[in-house]
Amino acid sequence: MSKPTEKVFKAMEEYIASLGNPPQSVEELQKILEEFQEKYNSEVLEREPVTEENAETADDYLELADKAKTKKKALQYVTKACELDANNIDAQSQYIDLTVKNGVEAAERYKKLLVKAEEQLKTAGIWTKNTVGDFWGIIETRPYMRVYLSYMEVLKTDCRLTQAADACKEILKLNTNDNLGIRYELMHIYAVTEDVKGAERLFKKYRSETSTQFLMPFSLIYYKVGNEKKAEEFLKKAAEYNSDLAKFFRIFGTAEFRMQMAESMSVSYYSPGTMSEIFAAINGNDDVYLNTPTFFEWGKKLLKDRRGRKAKNSDTK
Repeated sequence: MSKPTEKVFKAMEEYIASLGNPPQSVEELQKILEEFQEKYNSEVLEREPVTEENAETADDYLELADKAKTKKKALQYVTKACELDANNIDAQSQYIDLTVKNGVEAAERYKKLLVKAEEQLKTAGIWTKNTVGDFWGIIETRPYMRVYLSYMEVLKTDCRLTQAADACKEILKLNTNDNLGIRYELMHIYAVTEDVKGAERLFKKYRSETSTQFLMPFSLIYYKVGNEKKAEEFLKKAAEYNSDLAKFFRIFGTAEFRMQMAESMSVSYYSPGTMSEIFAAINGNDDVYLNTPTFFEWGKKLLKDRRGRKAKNSDTK
């Protein structure tokens, strides 16, 4: 869910709350939602685009910051958002991002902001035993989750991998559905640290996961510790769900690989089960893979032999 969509949901919650009594049936809720949609759509049509001249709220200035063409202008808007709403966690997080000087400072400032955001959520009665585990499903907790993600990324970039892994585990505890894809980040951290037990616990938690971003680093972990039987098992499993994996192993390190790698870095999305998903796994984790080139030599032969056996069996039939 994008920030604009979050804005709609927030407005919907405020509209329902303004009615006083909560809806007593599904039918009543449906009627209220239809009324809200009609009201919101008409307001959107009448509303002018947010500009410096008509911006009023912190959210307005954050919207301007997202569209700003320069860092200086973005900082100007974010600073104004912070002034208008000192409790706006998204604004303060973006202010850190725009003003931080190094990884040490970034980690310290994000950590302090996490404490502040947690206190706000607990004071508001949003952080409870019943909500922990479903944080991304609650609009009010999303800014906190975004800060935690930024904090984890700083730790990972700075190679403080034990702390980064702990941050990943905490995020997954708060949001078990893992809408942010933190399980992929954590599996890649385990691949670097060769933490087999941690990886096996994570795999057990998300056993139905078929993504290349999950299974390929899991295979790599076993390869690195010398358990080729397990490495083979999960690389083959990954190849079952991604038909481009054998080709990727075949071109790894070639001019074609470097060209596709460069192209993939300019794209912010991917299609599951395709070459683009494999490059999504590589991007941001290139140190995990490029430092173990023999994994691809080994995997190339494995997947080639597998393809050959499948073709032979098909001819026999």
